[in-house]
This record gives sequence, structure tokens and C-alpha cells, in this order.
Amino acid sequence: MNKAEQTFNQRQLLSEARELIKNEHFDELTSMLKIKLSTNPYDKESIFTSALLYKALGAYDQAINTIEISEYNKISPEIYWNELGECLMLCKRVEEGIHAYQLAIKSHPKYTLAHINLGLAYMQQGQYPQALESLEQALSIEPENPDVNLNIAICLYNYTKNASGLCDLTKDINNFSHYIEHGLKVDNSKKHIALHLAVLHAINKGDEQTAKKHINQLIHSFPDFDLTWVYAAHASFSEGNANEAINQLKKAVKINPSNQFAHDNLIMCSHYSEDCSYADTLELANNYYRDCVKPFLDEVGLKLDHNKTLECYRNNPQAIKIGFVSGDFRMHPVFFWISSLFKNMPRDGFEINCYVNNQENNFSESLKPYCKKISYVNNLNDLELANQIFEDKIHVLIDLSGHTGFNRLGTFAFKPAPLQITWLGQSGPMGLPQIDYMIADKFHFKEDEAQFFTEQVFTMPNFFAPYPASDYQNLTINQSLANDDGKIIFGSFNNSIKINKQVIIIWAEILKQVPNSKLLFKNTHLTSKFYQAKILKEFKLAGIESERIILELPSEKHEYLSSFKKIDIALDPFPVGGGTTTHETLMMSVPVITLRGVRLGHRSSESILSCCGLYELIANNKDEYVKKAVNLAQNPDRILEYKKQIREQYLQSPVTDMKTFAKDFFLSIKSLWLKKIES
Repeated sequence: MNKAEQTFNQRQLLSEARELIKNEHFDELTSMLKIKLSTNPYDKESIFTSALLYKALGAYDQAINTIEISEYNKISPEIYWNELGECLMLCKRVEEGIHAYQLAIKSHPKYTLAHINLGLAYMQQGQYPQALESLEQALSIEPENPDVNLNIAICLYNYTKNASGLCDLTKDINNFSHYIEHGLKVDNSKKHIALHLAVLHAINKGDEQTAKKHINQLIHSFPDFDLTWVYAAHASFSEGNANEAINQLKKAVKINPSNQFAHDNLIMCSHYSEDCSYADTLELANNYYRDCVKPFLDEVGLKLDHNKTLECYRNNPQAIKIGFVSGDFRMHPVFFWISSLFKNMPRDGFEINCYVNNQENNFSESLKPYCKKISYVNNLNDLELANQIFEDKIHVLIDLSGHTGFNRLGTFAFKPAPLQITWLGQSGPMGLPQIDYMIADKFHFKEDEAQFFTEQVFTMPNFFAPYPASDYQNLTINQSLANDDGKIIFGSFNNSIKINKQVIIIWAEILKQVPNSKLLFKNTHLTSKFYQAKILKEFKLAGIESERIILELPSEKHEYLSSFKKIDIALDPFPVGGGTTTHETLMMSVPVITLRGVRLGHRSSESILSCCGLYELIANNKDEYVKKAVNLAQNPDRILEYKKQIREQYLQSPVTDMKTFAKDFFLSIKSLWLKKIES
């Protein structure tokens, strides 16, 4: 047999063996190898093929030994080293695996598979620049290779992903769209990964139509993939359909009970549904602890002992060390609240530490004058962060996220501080017995609701989170009607997730009863043409033509606030009304009609208006909501009175008195800490 014939037979044997392995015809391959080895027990191809069989059966150590004795490197060194590298990686012998891939590439510099495997090995080590370099080498050999393109996209995704499992693909870094486009051509076994990244990329670009197209592909082809339903829920929720999102997220957690992201979103969605009760949300929070938190705590087995910290304080009282944990120390309402709180806090008796769960930025850096330490922790996992907080000897740890994005509730589950509190992020329950208190106020919280929280609810003496309105100077207030012709302009600047079908039906009824009036929308989701069309369609179905709906794109803060001059009456959505938006509406001296909430998380606007003494703008039911809006629209003189007085009334109320609140807040924290010390 000449060399060419021998090479052909080798390839034929390997090709046939790989096909049998792919189809799990292990017995057939075993029989074939027995025959070949009985004829020639030293046949290199047969011995090497036996190693591939051991690898397929999970006998990785035996596969490595068999590869090494096969001497197949004398026939095809690149295949020898690549297969050895794969087996070494499966045995978690990563450094040896990387070296084997490097030898495969040295033997055959244009061997694409070895470049891919080397890139994946570096990715496994978190060495993303090296991984990208290897994968780009593979791409230079096979530019159209779907597998290569997909793996580059995966690498870029992981490179930008933080410890919370979230990533930043808002920029089309390194031609991400190109990689996804080609990566979507992979075979079905990896198709769900490609679609996963395609959905994320489309969402981050605001391309809702493309996102929905890929989500529908996932639902059709991969209904048993938990992330399929997470993405479907994201699309539903962003359009204001909380009930549909809840059903989709329930499918996700049924498929994968340990999917924390799905649990987080399910709990959050429950607050936005009128069909979900307090008891329903509490059950979801308890499920989150049972399915995600408790198994992880049991597996890690970490027990942090605070007795030394408590005893040290008892013997030598000192400044109370408070840690604030958030992913929103950035251009976000939470940052502005915290920044104002720190500016007005007592200067003695407290030490502030901030744990920033996002990249370093000018906003978080601006807090340095008030802090003992600012730590950027987005690259730490929950256990690592818990250990850092424990080593920092924090007395009181405050969560500012709840179950919203970039939360670190997994860290709070380890109880790294003796006293733990949640505030601002979400109106409970968290589901974590390790969180001791939730901060609220008498307007938000009713005593008979305590049974629906996993935390004790601590009520502040006044409003629970004043808005830093004094930080905004030189604002131009319109004290006239928005239109010279006197036609009333209603407005909603609220997040799109709060604009559900029931809200649109009620707002349409108001427009019907106020002839020639219009409704101006302004929110970040309006950058999507798909969403714009959906809003107009929903109003048309409710009997309102598109000419009466004004859709305004989002803008920078100054221009955004200036847009309030264009409306006469703000309409608050339900069941979850405005928070920051309601504050800004009143700050710009525009009246807002709200519906009284049945749960703590539904009472934000109600509590703001109550604190300002504007009780007449709070409706007890939907019929009264329509009536109040219509009556006010029919009384332009009353609108003008509001536009002249509301701002001052708002600024003189507890909802903007950050100075008094800061004093009350830190005294409350101190009282809770001393109570802990005495227990």
C-alpha cells in the first residue's frame, strides 16, 4: 500500500468512527476496532480511534493514555495534539491542554479547529484578549465559518459580562453584528446559543423587531430552553404586558428552577400585575430562596461569625460602618438620591463604604469625598464580595437594588454584615431571611401588610425617600396652558413597562370625554419604531386616532425637564405609578392624576401627593380617576392655579426635605444598630 492509499484509509477510518460516535453507535465501533486490532494490535489508526471511543464514553484518563501510546503524532500530529488537548481540558488539566493545542497549531498553522479550541481554553481561564487573538486567527483562515464567528461573539459577550451575569453590548464592539450574522448559520446543536446572543444584541440596540423575530425562532425550535422564555418575557414586559411575562417566566423557572435571573424578573413582574396579590409575590420570593439561594448556601457552607464585630463595638463604640451595595451608582435615579443623602448626612458617627456593581465612572467617583472607601465589585462573585464586606467589618449593609438588574442579593444571602437592610430598589419582599429590615414610610406601608414581607418593615418618621429637587437650579416653569388655543395636552413620561392595555383603555376614555385633547408620550422605549406602532395601534383599537397621540423621543435631562412645559395634566399609570417621574412632574409644577394603590409598591405617587397635601389628585377607583382627569381638563383656570402653586407646595413638603431626611435616616440606622447590639 502506497502512502497516499494509507492516508486515505486513515481518514476513512477516523471519519467513519466519528460518524458512529456522533450517532452513539458505540457497540458497532467497538466490534469494528476489535477486528482491526486483532489483525494488527499495533495499528496506530485503530489505537488512536480507540482513544476517541474512550473519550466519547467519558473515560478521559484512559483516552489520554491511549492517545499517548498510539504514536499517531507520527501520522497526523495536528489531529493527535488537538484530540489530546480536548481530553486534557475535559480532565481540567487546562495548562496542559493549552500546550497541546499550541503544539497542534505549530504542526499545522492553518488547522482551524485547534485555533478554536485554544480560544475556548483561554476563554475558560477568563483570558479573553488571548481568546480573541486565537479565534481571530481561526477567522483569518475561514472567514465564513459559523462556528468561529459564533465563538468570537460568545467571547465578546463574556468579556463584557460582569459577576451579575449582565453585559454591555450597547456598542457594536468589534463588529459584533457581523459575527452574530454569520454565527446564526451554525448547526442546530449550537443554534440556541447564536439566537441567545442575537436577541441580547438586538435588545441592546433597541431593535425590538429583530429581537422578537429571534425570540419567536427560539420558541419554535427550543421551547425547552429556559432562556427562551426569559427573552420572551422581556419582550412582553417592555410592552407593558406583565401577565404574559409572568406566564413566560414561570415556564423558565419550571425548566430551570435555579435560574436566578428568571426568578428576579418574575418577582419584579408580579408587582406590575393587577392579578397578582401580596401573597402571590411572597410565594414567588420564597420560591426564589428555596430554588436559588438555599441550595447555593448549603453547597458553599460558609458561616460568617459576627460575634467579634459585635463584641468589639460593645466594648468600644465607634463610628458605625455602613456599606451601600448597588449597580446603580451611575446615571440613574438611585445615584442622585444617594448623592444628595451623602451631601446632607451627619458628619460624625458614621463611616460610609460603597460597593459599586458596575464599571468605574464619574458618578460613583463623585461620591469619594463622603466615603471611606469605594470598591468596584462587578468582577467579584457573590462569595468573594461577601468575604470582602466581612473583612471590611461593615456593621450595617444596605441593598439599593432589590430584585432589579445588577442586584447582589446572593451576597446578602451570606449575611456578611450583622445588620442588613433593603431600601429604594424594590418594595419587597426580597425572600431572604438574612435581610433584617425594609425601609418604607407611613404613606406606603399599612400595618396589616407585615405578614407579606420576609423583612421587618421600618417606617421613617416622614417620607421614605425625598427627591433632591434642590439640586436642580434655573428651571423654566410654564405657568400657562401648553397650547395657545386652550386645547388640553395630557402627558405621560413614565417607563413603557407601566403602560399596559388597561391603562391605555382608561386614558382613551379620558381623551374621548375631552374633545380635541391630545396625549403626549415620552420615554426611552419610543426609540423603537415597533413600539411606536404598537402604542398607536392600541389607542386606535380603543377608539383614539393617531393624530391625538404625540410620541416624543427621549432626551438629555435638561431637554427632558423642559418637555413638561408641553403638557397640562400628567396621567399616572397603574397599578405601578411613577416614582422619579411623579417627583419631576410636580417639580415642574404640573398636576398629576393618580390611582390609589392596593399594595406598597403601588403607592409611590399616592404617597408623594399625600405628603404635598394634594389629596384631591388621588382617585379611589378607575371611574373616579377618569372623572378627576376630565373635570380638571374642563377647568383650565384650575390648571393654571396648579401650574402657579404646585412647584412651591412640592418644594415646601417633606418629599424634598433631604436635610431633615438625612438626619432621620442615619439616626434610624443608628437606632436599629444599637438594637442589634443590645439583642
